[in-house]
Amino acid sequence: MKKNLFLVFAALSALALSACGGDDLDQQAASQAMAEAMSAGSTAYSKVGAEMGKLDGNWVTGTASSFTISGTVTNPTGSGAASVTGTGSKAGTGFKMDLKMAFADWKSAQGLVLNGTLNMSYDVTSMTTFNYTMKYSGDLEVSGTASGTASFDLTITYGGIGQVKVCGTVGGVDVSYGGSC
Repeated sequence: MKKNLFLVFAALSALALSACGGDDLDQQAASQAMAEAMSAGSTAYSKVGAEMGKLDGNWVTGTASSFTISGTVTNPTGSGAASVTGTGSKAGTGFKMDLKMAFADWKSAQGLVLNGTLNMSYDVTSMTTFNYTMKYSGDLEVSGTASGTASFDLTITYGGIGQVKVCGTVGGVDVSYGGSC
């Protein structure tokens, strides 16, 4: 599952790099902000995923039918942090999870500073057949080497190996592909 999520994140980052720029940031800065936010979101997802089986770790507490998520991701390549809160539930080979990631002076290696909230929602119907939907939305204020707002609203549906559909916008630009939205 982690490998498949990594591939989806990589594809979306490449898509964002080609489509950003509709907000008040130039294309390069908006692309870097989106890639940085998605990378941080992937780190948070990995930390939560590592503890979901235990449900008594540092990040995840509760029962399989209802658990809470709370933790902090420290920027590994720059400075700043992002607090992560949310809820989730597990059933069979699937799970649902809603996360909110609040960036506080998250400075990338490229010198962009992110502040704001990234909302992430995961609805995994089956980890064995890799059927899931992920939603990402947010408005990040960017400062440092660029200044402005990076906005995005994406829904990614993965229906098995090679079956990816993306619907939504990045920087005000429609980046939908893989089927009707």
